[in-house]
Amino acid sequence: MVESLLYSSQSFASFRLELAKLLIPSFSTYFDRLSAGLKAKHAAIRNGLEKEDPLAVLELFGHVETLEPYHQLADSLRAALPHCSGAVVRALVLSTSPAGDDVRWWLRGEADQMPVQRLAALRLVDKQGAAIDSPPLLDILTAVAELLRLNKTPLILCFDQLEELFKNDSAGFTTLTSQLMNWLQTIPNLLIGIGCLEATWKLVRGEAGYKSFVDRIKECYLPVLRGTEAVELVERRMKCWVDHDAKRTAGWPFDLDSVRKYADTKKPGPRFLIQQVCAPAFTTWLSKKQSGLILVDEATGGETLSDLFKEEWAKTLQRIQAEKKPASDVQDLELWSGVSEALVLAQKGCWKLDGFLIKSINSQPIKKSSNDPRPSALIDLTVNGKSGSVLVTVSKKDGGIAFGHWFTALDEAITKAVVGGVVVWPRRELSVGKKSAGYISYSTRLDNGTLRAFPLDENEGTFHQMECLRQIISRAGSDLVLKGNLISRDDCRILIIETGVLAHLKLFEFVFQNWSRLPHTSAGNAPAAVAPPPPVPVNPPPVPTSPTATTLASPPPLIPPLIAVFQTTTGQASPPPLGSPPVVTPPQVSLPTPPPVPSWAEEMLKKAAEYLKKKGEAVHPIGADIGPTFARLKVELRGDADFGKIRRQAENLKVYLALTQEPLISSQAGFVSIDVQRPDRATVLLPQLLAQCPTKLVGEPAIPAGVGVSGNVEWLNLSEPESCHLLVAGTTGSGKSEFLKAVLAALAARLEPSQVKFRLIDPKRVTFNVPNHCPYLGGPVVFDGEEAIPVLEESVAEMERRYELLQRRGVDHIQKLTGTDAVPRWVIVFDEFADLMVDKMTRKQLEPQLKRLGAKSRAAGIHLILGTQRPEASVVTPLLRSNLPGRIGLQVASEKESKLFLDEPDAAYLFGKGDLVWKRGGGLTRLQSPFVPKSEFDKYLRVG
Repeated sequence: MVESLLYSSQSFASFRLELAKLLIPSFSTYFDRLSAGLKAKHAAIRNGLEKEDPLAVLELFGHVETLEPYHQLADSLRAALPHCSGAVVRALVLSTSPAGDDVRWWLRGEADQMPVQRLAALRLVDKQGAAIDSPPLLDILTAVAELLRLNKTPLILCFDQLEELFKNDSAGFTTLTSQLMNWLQTIPNLLIGIGCLEATWKLVRGEAGYKSFVDRIKECYLPVLRGTEAVELVERRMKCWVDHDAKRTAGWPFDLDSVRKYADTKKPGPRFLIQQVCAPAFTTWLSKKQSGLILVDEATGGETLSDLFKEEWAKTLQRIQAEKKPASDVQDLELWSGVSEALVLAQKGCWKLDGFLIKSINSQPIKKSSNDPRPSALIDLTVNGKSGSVLVTVSKKDGGIAFGHWFTALDEAITKAVVGGVVVWPRRELSVGKKSAGYISYSTRLDNGTLRAFPLDENEGTFHQMECLRQIISRAGSDLVLKGNLISRDDCRILIIETGVLAHLKLFEFVFQNWSRLPHTSAGNAPAAVAPPPPVPVNPPPVPTSPTATTLASPPPLIPPLIAVFQTTTGQASPPPLGSPPVVTPPQVSLPTPPPVPSWAEEMLKKAAEYLKKKGEAVHPIGADIGPTFARLKVELRGDADFGKIRRQAENLKVYLALTQEPLISSQAGFVSIDVQRPDRATVLLPQLLAQCPTKLVGEPAIPAGVGVSGNVEWLNLSEPESCHLLVAGTTGSGKSEFLKAVLAALAARLEPSQVKFRLIDPKRVTFNVPNHCPYLGGPVVFDGEEAIPVLEESVAEMERRYELLQRRGVDHIQKLTGTDAVPRWVIVFDEFADLMVDKMTRKQLEPQLKRLGAKSRAAGIHLILGTQRPEASVVTPLLRSNLPGRIGLQVASEKESKLFLDEPDAAYLFGKGDLVWKRGGGLTRLQSPFVPKSEFDKYLRVG
């Protein structure tokens, strides 16, 4: 702060100019007293003073080589500023003198580095000749503010990129806001500006030490740059370049016309323009020995940064999965790097459970030892108004004395304010003796629910996701290049948040859900422990087929808006276009699933727990949830109970409980779930789910993917990066074709033919019996590979045409096109994709087209949905998997097939007929998909 006030390598420092401005009246008076001859000799300087040009004063300063005149000026100012520190006022004046470098050392807090003789020459010693210590920052700011007030100029302190100021230590926000409030109350004439990401500002507001601090704030969301503003920004930046040539045109070496066109087309944020566009281009220009002008690429066609990032993420994740490196081979600090980064991103990206707020993440609550870093974090949460903390740690000290020392340190860190802890182990089986004191205490905490184990060998998908995160972040700033731009760590984190690749990481459920000392609340995307849903109405009311829009939502920007203090802007949402459909309020309908007799689920739970106890697994039943397809039996682990051993009992439980299929056994947050099929499973009908459409999805290409075990309806939005293209796999009888038909029916029910068109490929010739006169068809239904190739070629050409249109209109998504420019979304659906991949020539032509569409067609409003009965490596190739982010798994033939496209074995244990798992980010959500009778299907597609 001292340097920014008192020093500038390019021009006069800001404080020096203000001091010179203050002295203009005195110098003018002095000149008025000169003789006529001297006045004529120095007329140029006098004219500058009359124009109140501070440079005229500084020109006179330049001829003063001794310090005595500066001391006299300091004594004069000290008399005018009696409430300020005399030593600070003197130092500020001397900062403009030939001794300015020495004075800045003293002001920066480095008085102990300066000889006493030098301080004496600066008169920064006391009456006894001892050196005066460097002043506190508050004294410096007060003196500067008082001096500026004499010029009627405010002191403005700016804090930009606030999230970088504290990195992972968000607890510092409380200290910061308290300090700023203290300054505002103490320092006169002070204004403060803060620039940060929106999520950071929400955290600052929540952590503010004083409510009055928030009350004094004026917020402003900075708009994207327009062409003229972008040119001005580049001109200012290049003017500060150390090799700036004043004889060159402004902004050199950038071609400012290309900068203007780029900004008008792409509408970037200021930081993105400078860091991601101009800086790499400038670096390349320097490496080419500064030849020619820098032309900024204005093209908007092709893949967006988020699309390219998803592709890079998928490639990295696929490589990690292929390496099959176990978590036990990774160092604990590397494991912690992935865990801690994921937690910080969860906080910044607001990936929280409903009712939860992550207030802060504090590092290292567990004391380190000389040979064990014990990486850990304490997460402060607010849950429905109640506060608590959860400790998260990673450890490989699973045996012998080391385990005992580690657990003692952990136990000390779990204080009364800590509701529980989560230990991330590389593997489930610990080496420590089961009769050792440390292990007994560890087991006690597991039993009483204050500690949870998260073994990575049983959660490979999570381990791979965190390894991918660690590697991607480590590459950012060095060799992570997208669209020719080097991606910084800050923007890499923004891309992770924007794409949501980690939004459903299973570790988050263990950290946030079901702590006994916090109010229970369910994850927005995870099964929750709540009561069974109400019964299904026998005759549900019809669902209107016209859109039920009240507002049209636009996609979020890549770079979140910034917040600036002491700036105000106003904005008003655009009204709906003329001729928009009337507002229709969807009817409220009870969720499906009449539960069977409650004693059935209770009896199942009791029998399952008894059987597991007989097998030596200490479990305790804690309840059951009943969904339309299955009941979820929930048991807690006690003592030496081992999840891996429990999971291996699935086949025995099938026999013992007299089930028709093996139960699906999974680890959940705080318990183990055993999903058993209901003897009287209910049918979920599409009209009932359509009636539950959230307001925020009105006008969006969203469909109800199904109903969860808690009765919650989960919506899949094709406009979202994580679900813009889908891979749907399921064997015969799984309900795959019915799911695809439900997707079409739901889109047709919610959108008009002018908003969505279908291109259908049906090698089986029985799934999509849609006549050509259907208004939703973009062309006839296709039945073989040769016919499918032109459809994909046409789709690629349409995608490129749309990108050209977006470029001409200066927008980044088809949702922003209006009037005659508006285009419908295209949804391309393959029912049995594997049949088309059998012929090598057809496959060779199909795969590149699908890759292009999968990689870059989201913004153009073109979506792929590929269905297959055989999710084999020869069908679902790595190239396709990397470009189809959304995964829907219905029942498949084997764990191998399930792992191929879901990275988990769960799809092999589903119950068929629409029982599915939806992979979202790093976690799986189990749902029952809706069924659409033929008559309803025809009605929605307007062919009945």
